[in-house]
Amino acid sequence: MGKRLLLLRHAKSDWHQAVSDRERPLNARGRRDAACLGRWIAASGLAAPDLILASPARRVRETLALLLPAAGWEAVDRIHEDALYPASEAELLARIRSLPDDCESVMLVGHNPGLEDLLVRLSSGRVPATASGKIFTTANLARLEGPGRWRDWDGDAARLDCLVRPKMLDCDALQAEG
Repeated sequence: MGKRLLLLRHAKSDWHQAVSDRERPLNARGRRDAACLGRWIAASGLAAPDLILASPARRVRETLALLLPAAGWEAVDRIHEDALYPASEAELLARIRSLPDDCESVMLVGHNPGLEDLLVRLSSGRVPATASGKIFTTANLARLEGPGRWRDWDGDAARLDCLVRPKMLDCDALQAEG
């Protein structure tokens, strides 16, 4: 069986705050989307990862604070790594390739353009874009299945199993189910 990688871009942040980029909080839409995506995870039965590696940026922490309880993933170990804020595609790939093979699944949470570039690089097929041509917008979750050893992950090595965007979800229905 191969490894599973979840890529999650933080939810929409508030650009109107007079704070540093690292300290930008989520805006109202970001808070709604993060919780909605978490409820979708719970409803879909998506298995929790063994480990979450995340940027320490405030918008990432807030995304996870809303998403994980809604998904039922509060118990998943998470590590906030300074090197993931922000990280390039090459840096993210190096981090993935350094994972121990006893870890079967990992969620990587961070920022664009690194995450989007990594998603495109790893995917063996075309990654679908939005109507406006964007690939990995805020609060997007991609699930990739790939080689059985992390060190073998590289260009076109993985299959994109799903790509979920909050705009695709019926957040009101998911709220009613929860």
